[in-house]
Amino acid sequence: MWAIQTDGDIQYFNKKSEVDEYLDEHDEDCRVIELDVPQKVTYIY
Repeated sequence: MWAIQTDGDIQYFNKKSEVDEYLDEHDEDCRVIELDVPQKVTYIY
C-alpha cells in the first residue's frame, strides 16, 4: 500500500501505478510513502 502526503492531506493507494498516475495529474510538492501493511497485528508484552 502507498500513501502520498501533501500539505495536510494524505491520499492512500493500493498500487504503485495509481501513485504514478496521481503524481502525473498533480504537480505539487508531496511525499510518497510506501506502507508495509501487516496482515495481522501481533502484540508483544
